[in-house]
Amino acid sequence: MGHEKHGSSTEGAAPLGNRRAMLILLFASAALVLYVFAPLATPLFLAGILASLLYPLHRRLAALLRGSRSLSAGLIVTALALLIAGPLVGILTWMVQEGIDAGRYVLETIRSERAAELIARLPGGVRSIVERLIIWLSEAGGKLDMGKVGGQAASALGAAASATGALLFGGAMMLIALFLFLLQREVILSWVEESSPISKGSTRELMREVRAISSAVIASTALTAATQAIVALVGYLIAGVPQPLFFTLVTFFIAFVPAVGAASVCIVAALLLLITGHLGPAIFLAIWAVGAVALIDNILKPLFVKLGKNITMNGGVLFFALIGGVASMGAIGLLLGPIAVALFAAALRIYKRDHAA
Repeated sequence: MGHEKHGSSTEGAAPLGNRRAMLILLFASAALVLYVFAPLATPLFLAGILASLLYPLHRRLAALLRGSRSLSAGLIVTALALLIAGPLVGILTWMVQEGIDAGRYVLETIRSERAAELIARLPGGVRSIVERLIIWLSEAGGKLDMGKVGGQAASALGAAASATGALLFGGAMMLIALFLFLLQREVILSWVEESSPISKGSTRELMREVRAISSAVIASTALTAATQAIVALVGYLIAGVPQPLFFTLVTFFIAFVPAVGAASVCIVAALLLLITGHLGPAIFLAIWAVGAVALIDNILKPLFVKLGKNITMNGGVLFFALIGGVASMGAIGLLLGPIAVALFAAALRIYKRDHAA
């Protein structure tokens, strides 16, 4: 009897040991997978979001191409790559040329009599610093002759290309992942549903929540940047900023950088006006930057997100989700912050509906 009891307890302990070993293996392998894919987390995440948004277009295009899903996915990815790379190269070239022209304008104005009179009124310590800065700018500007503009522009483009190597790599990985996600969407969704510890219906509901909030945030970010650029352009024209279209374009792109913001470009333009002796326009543009351009980001972005379909998140919660996401995760936090809050709210709703007593 004793021997049989001892044998049965040993047999019962074996499954428990196996479960512990499998849990250890599961967590260890999960940690290893996270470590391997960590460098590609942002490209894969963006590819998943874009695949979800572009899939309806992919399905319609594949139908027009007699069911060729590979050709449809390839055309969409190629068009997206050209849409990003083509204008980006052209805009960068134009911005380099406009930047050189703007730099020459600055050099000409700081050497003018107005600038000299303004500098002469500054306190001694500040005047000394400004005079040194002007000397340095003059020496640098002396190297900018018309024969070297093309070569310097090409050099600047080369330096920019080498500095953005990681960005180009991430973009390439995103496009490759986007092609695979479009081509194998149903297979991936089926795998997610089968691997998920919750029911298929709940998994689909969570994915719909992610898609809705992601599309709303992406659209709101673009609309907010465009609005800020237009409002800034009005300020540039009223203040008489040189090269207003150049500054407007820079404002639009800088608006996508949360840590900097569109208002910073207006402040730089205001400083340029101040240096050139236009005190009134400089003060106006600085006030315009803080009172109009900067506030648009905090007011319109949550409002534009709320205009998205099926977005039930409270406006105040959404505002702090955007700010907190940017503060904790950088630019990608614009997406991940609201998504994290939306997932939590959806998971809580599903739990109360399906499991709460």
